[in-house]
Amino acid sequence: MEEKIKMHCLFCKSEQFELPDANYQPSHGEMIKCANCGRLNDYTSMLKVTQEKAIQIAKKEAEKMIKDFSRKFKI
Repeated sequence: MEEKIKMHCLFCKSEQFELPDANYQPSHGEMIKCANCGRLNDYTSMLKVTQEKAIQIAKKEAEKMIKDFSRKFKI
């Protein structure tokens, strides 16, 4: 399973941000401007929300794999 999880604006959920260039990597605590709504997002907060989403997806996938394994081997 390979799923890409993108950061979203904390206000409007847009994936578009105003960054100096495509390879730009924000620093913790930096404010990133949403290209859609224009509001400033704290990069650290956005990162935490994205990490939580990744954890939820991983847990669901692990549960699915365990169920499939249990069915396959009749545990």
